[in-house]
Amino acid sequence: MLFLGWVHVRLYGDRVFLAYVAYVTCMLGFQIAFTGLGGLFFWPNLPRWNDAAPALFMLWLTGAGIWFVREVSALSRHSRRLYRLATVWSLFGFTYPILYFFFLSPAAFKLLNLYGLLSVLLSFALCIWAWRKGEIYAGWIALGFMPLHLAYPFPALRSAGVLPDSWATQYAVLIGSALEIPLLLYILHRRAKDFNENRARMRVIDSTDPLTGLTALPVLLVRLHDAIRRARRSRQECALVLVELSNHAEIVAAEGRLMGDRALVVAASQLSSVVRDIDTVCRVSNTRFALLIEAPYRSALLAVLAQHIIAKGLAGAHPVPLHLSPRFRVVTLALPDRSGSAPIAEEMDVEQMLQRLHRALDRLEPKKVVLHLPLPTPAPAPAAASAQTA
Repeated sequence: MLFLGWVHVRLYGDRVFLAYVAYVTCMLGFQIAFTGLGGLFFWPNLPRWNDAAPALFMLWLTGAGIWFVREVSALSRHSRRLYRLATVWSLFGFTYPILYFFFLSPAAFKLLNLYGLLSVLLSFALCIWAWRKGEIYAGWIALGFMPLHLAYPFPALRSAGVLPDSWATQYAVLIGSALEIPLLLYILHRRAKDFNENRARMRVIDSTDPLTGLTALPVLLVRLHDAIRRARRSRQECALVLVELSNHAEIVAAEGRLMGDRALVVAASQLSSVVRDIDTVCRVSNTRFALLIEAPYRSALLAVLAQHIIAKGLAGAHPVPLHLSPRFRVVTLALPDRSGSAPIAEEMDVEQMLQRLHRALDRLEPKKVVLHLPLPTPAPAPAAASAQTA
């Protein structure tokens, strides 16, 4: 369990697993000291340490347990007072051994037992309180603690002289911990898995357009930069296509803003259906979409793609009324530029490249729906230019 705990620490980077590892380590030390295995195998020549080890590891175990509860219950999120209480209570368990072994009196021993019993109640109460605040796994952790919480009073009451010595009072904690430790690890594993899935969903939300579900603009720019670099290296072609839903204002005026938003969603779906899975469709402005056509691709097919996009919109789609079917205007640009007229660094300025397509679409005549941007023409050589001048 200790090894698996360290694996989860490295895998998830969650402080809860670090507290769990500390808790399991102290539990292991307590069991070795309590059963006498430590005096028999690990410190046979240290009788004073052998006498002190059970109380020491018991206090450390209790302090680590409260630390673990503090982390798994997310007390810092819900109550600063309870967070400070749990912190002070945990630190007391780690520091009290100094006073305990300095005085070593019946009063110090009673305080040790009282601290352990109150810690059982405190940990359970904190878990239930956090569960009621919405921390679902805090409730499961409370159930995971139950085997040890039910077993701990037996040796504590035996030490206080309330219960007689018996097999149950001697080995109850060992049995409870054997059930508790793997159960807690399983609960923490499920907790970390759910949290990671939630983080993955949040990352997806951050990288997508909230209305259409398409890729966000920063992701497109990164992919465009990488696509141009790969196309240059492999001597293949890719393309960037800018598409505008030209009748969006007409749809909003006739059917309202809600239908206008639905038209954008329909347009996003239609554009996604005309490209391959490896290509990227992105909403770059209110009514404009960018399509990154990844290599391998032939620039000669851009005319066919543009016609396909326009026909897809005119075919209509529910719930947009047929007389208001999406009408697209398309500007295409084949990449990369192999003419050598533009520096590579300038071509890799993907934001400037996208702005070039926006300017071309802004200047496009209203009656024209497709524009294929040519690559920059190579500048004439100096010798040829001087000859023409002469």
